[in-house]
Amino acid sequence: MSSTEDKTLSKLWKRSTDLNNPNRHKAMFDLAFHLWNTNEHEDAVAVAGGLIDALADERGSALWVEANRLKSLALHDSARDDEAIESIKEALEFADLVGNALDYAFMQWHLADCYRTTLQEDKQEVAYREAILGFAEAGHEYFQGQAHLDLGSLLASRMRYAEARESLLRALPLLEAHSRTDRVILTKFKLAFVDRQLGNLHEALTAAQEGLAIAKFSNDLMGERECTIEAGNIHSAMGNSEVAVSLLQSVIADNDVKEKHETTAKAMYHLGQHLIADGQVDAGCTMLESVVPLLRAVGLKSLAQNTELTLLHQR
Repeated sequence: MSSTEDKTLSKLWKRSTDLNNPNRHKAMFDLAFHLWNTNEHEDAVAVAGGLIDALADERGSALWVEANRLKSLALHDSARDDEAIESIKEALEFADLVGNALDYAFMQWHLADCYRTTLQEDKQEVAYREAILGFAEAGHEYFQGQAHLDLGSLLASRMRYAEARESLLRALPLLEAHSRTDRVILTKFKLAFVDRQLGNLHEALTAAQEGLAIAKFSNDLMGERECTIEAGNIHSAMGNSEVAVSLLQSVIADNDVKEKHETTAKAMYHLGQHLIADGQVDAGCTMLESVVPLLRAVGLKSLAQNTELTLLHQR
């Protein structure tokens, strides 16, 4: 912690513990926020919780709502998501009374993130939809687009591809209007995946190529590699085996830094699956056998499990 942060913490602590300070409750909130902002999450939870107790007679006030909201953020960052959900739901009970559409939308978006980490996908979807409505009412296009992207990603993971496509298409112009190239690349990549799953292969290839072009122009290395892998998968689905293999191998060969390891493992996985589908079963199984530990090493456990199931089936 820097000397400036030390001084700030000392001042906030002094104001928060001064029982004669008429603005003591606001000082406690500022202290909790400072602790959260400097990654002292457990301490932030404790101070915000103390403030909520001190405001017991003012339940539903603006400061009480903000204290619950801040406590929930700190709990989420402390991986205590069940508690975070309860705290943000407390705040949402009174959001209409003391907040505005933008605050409400951010709280719902945060709630969706907590549901994501606790694997409550139905509730996560509802919260995303509420956030989208709130951002739309507040006229905040960028966050509305981001929430549509998040919803589209969730729906795609649940294999509800047509709905995912609709949400992603809603996200795209909102994100493009604010020149968020990283989000646009991700949306194009996910659109390519969803269209491939729906059998819209030409639309899928167009989305992947557009995402790849934007990624190259903006020097987005991970976006470029992800879009290249997806383009390879689309060419595989089209029956363009040589192009698919060339694209996937280009990602695998370019593996000189740690940041590329995850996409390298993904490309090996997809190349192995392509080779098996193309009738080169032995070569595909050899590739998949070699990639299982790599997938686990980079945290892609679900792909590792899929790989093992594919190998079991082939055996």
